[in-house]
This record gives sequence, structure tokens and C-alpha cells, in this order.
Amino acid sequence: MSDSKVVIYSYAKWFLVNPHVEVCLNGMPAGSVKRMGVLTLDVPTGGGELLFRSTMRKRSVRVPSGQVTQLQLSWSSVTGALLAKPVLTPPKLSRAPTSPAPTLNERASYRRAVVRAAR
Repeated sequence: MSDSKVVIYSYAKWFLVNPHVEVCLNGMPAGSVKRMGVLTLDVPTGGGELLFRSTMRKRSVRVPSGQVTQLQLSWSSVTGALLAKPVLTPPKLSRAPTSPAPTLNERASYRRAVVRAAR
């Protein structure tokens, strides 16, 4: 297990369609993350390039090695672009990512934590 990791927090907003975001690391598929999900990946020595793809949108982000990088995915409400911003303090999840669908209170607390982290 290496000290070089990237933790990806998915978007929290609810839409009519909530697409999965595919994640590629250095051109190879590394997994996918759905709404309110979390994905952790090991970063190879020398860093890597993350590519996030969903429907017709994509975003590329360079991640360094030797540290834990945290990224928050979101959608631009103006252009609809997929955004990936660094996070200084991770949102506190009130449930495990693999548990059943969240309740309305859990959704609201997650959304508040994401908004606080984005400030």
C-alpha cells in the first residue's frame, strides 16, 4: 500500500438523471463513482493523469505522487460542465458508501458538508 492516493468525492446535487462518472488513471479504466459516492485510488510513482467521463462531458486532472489528494466532483449549473476541485477538508458522510439509499436527512447533511468544504 502506498502513501500516494487520490480520494474522489462524487457530486451531491440531485438531478432528473444522475449519471455515473467513469474514472480513468493514466488512460486505463480505474472505476466509476455515482452520486454521493466515494472512490479511492492509488497513484503510481511520478504522479498520474485522472480523466473523468460522464455522458458527453469530461474533465482531466493531474495528480501528484507522494501525498493524499482529495477531489470533489460537481456539475456547473451554468454550463453543465463536469468540475473536479481540490478539497481541503473532506465532506463528512453520515453513511457508508455501500449502504442502501440515503434518507432525506442524510442527503441534506451530506449537501451541507460539501457546501462547507467548497467555501
